[in-house]
Amino acid sequence: MSIRFDRMGILKKLVDSMADVSNNIFVTDRPSATTEQMNNFVVVALTGAMNDRNAYGDSHIRIDVFAKDRTGGIEATDKLEEMQLKIFEKFPMVNDKFTTYKPRLIAGGDDGLGFHYLMITAKIVFT
Repeated sequence: MSIRFDRMGILKKLVDSMADVSNNIFVTDRPSATTEQMNNFVVVALTGAMNDRNAYGDSHIRIDVFAKDRTGGIEATDKLEEMQLKIFEKFPMVNDKFTTYKPRLIAGGDDGLGFHYLMITAKIVFT
């Protein structure tokens, strides 16, 4: 690549940008278990190929939002929507590391561990 791809710097900025969405933010994968009980959490990841366009690079990000199920395994749709709307309000995200744009909401489902989730993908351009 003719550009330096600062993966760690990009992920840190993504984590920082989610601070008002949840106190529990993870990179790339969700934990299978934690020492503390969580009602919600966010997972941020860089996905797909990292393309070199000579003057810039591009790829995609994924932001997964998880909310603890209600009694009986019922999806907490109100909490998931609240988290999703907070994230959509951030677009486009522009900073010294990247610009993100074109967010898309993708239905998630039941994770089998007591949470339901939604996925948000977006394009990212970095220099």
